Amino acid sequence: MRTVIDLMPGSCRIALKGREDVRRWVAVYALTCAVLFAGYSILRAGHAERSARVESLAAEARLAWSRSEETQRLLKEIRELEGAITRYDRLAWPVRVSDVIAAVGEQVPESVSLTSLTLTPRQDLASLARAGSSGRTPGRAAVSTGQPPAARSVLAVEIEGLAPDDMTIARLVSGLDGNPLFDRISMDYARSRDVEGTAGRQFRVVCEVDLAGHYVFEAAPVAATPSEVRP
Repeated sequence: MRTVIDLMPGSCRIALKGREDVRRWVAVYALTCAVLFAGYSILRAGHAERSARVESLAAEARLAWSRSEETQRLLKEIRELEGAITRYDRLAWPVRVSDVIAAVGEQVPESVSLTSLTLTPRQDLASLARAGSSGRTPGRAAVSTGQPPAARSVLAVEIEGLAPDDMTIARLVSGLDGNPLFDRISMDYARSRDVEGTAGRQFRVVCEVDLAGHYVFEAAPVAATPSEVRP
């Protein structure tokens, strides 16, 4: 049987045991610090990744906002250009007012005195309603395209004046009807009127010029007359 006899003094044994406890606590503290440092490193790396992600999202948001502002600016410019084009389309008539006046003057008999000549651009909504019910396009030539009719832009010409008799007014209406520039000639009224003791007829004739057509005028010694009308 083996017997171990400890000859170490008690004071040394206590000192060694204290050193062993110190080493054990130091190891525990070192391990705890290592665990804490590793956890802090992991958290710091996650925080850095999240910060980078937040910064990336913020940059994308700023880019999207700048693009949105650019888009709004471009849309505003597009609307302004569309408005300018619309105004140009309204103002850029295919026929000059002077040509219309000259064509009217050519058909007015010498015995007729004009008191008013009014030219008014407008949308021919009444013709649109009639075209929708009949399936035909308003105007002299109607062509069926299978598409719903669009509102027609016309130049309404109102002619007021004094004539010696109804036959003279009829000659005026017939002349306007024979001119391919004018369309839908109608007599608004014709009534008797005494002018300085002379009996006469006061009248108003209304006709239209289709602003969707294309007109070519030939030079004439007295007045210009349209030589071609193409819708």
